[in-house]
Amino acid sequence: MEAGLPRYQVALRYTAPGSGLRNDLQILMVSFATGRVDRGGDGLTPLGITLQPVLNLADSQGFGFLNQAFDRQRLRDALRLCVDLASHAAFEPILDRRITPTDAVLGSDEALDQWMAREVTTTNHISGTCKMGPASDPLAVVSQTGQVHGIAGLRVVDASIMPDCVRANTNATAMLIGERIAALLG
Repeated sequence: MEAGLPRYQVALRYTAPGSGLRNDLQILMVSFATGRVDRGGDGLTPLGITLQPVLNLADSQGFGFLNQAFDRQRLRDALRLCVDLASHAAFEPILDRRITPTDAVLGSDEALDQWMAREVTTTNHISGTCKMGPASDPLAVVSQTGQVHGIAGLRVVDASIMPDCVRANTNATAMLIGERIAALLG
């Protein structure tokens, strides 16, 4: 695999079955020119392509990643969908074999939960740490123009003032927040 190839080439956004959260999952087709990280499982670090599910809008928060049953169910379903997609004939020329998770792991929710606890990491883009609201709200940190309550001349104008994380990378949204607040201050 050439080192110059783009890492993310294809993305599928969809809503998990039974979810009321629109576009709460993505499946990315990821090129690994340097191999994947071994987190103590199978010891393999293959080069190549993987189908990578991404859980957006998790119910779990902070260090309790995947502690909510709804999050584990959606991610288990997404992993199994990745296996189904990879078995399609269109992938035969570019996918050799599945390395992990094994059929035994996929066959049991409990085993898959254990595998996910070891292998899954977040793609979280930190947001929502500085609540926007009026000074009368004891939990609000900033005004609608990013002014930090009680500290003259200090503004927070980034993803931390978003009430929820967008279902994509936060950079474009953070730039728009900055542009909007700059226009308001004009």
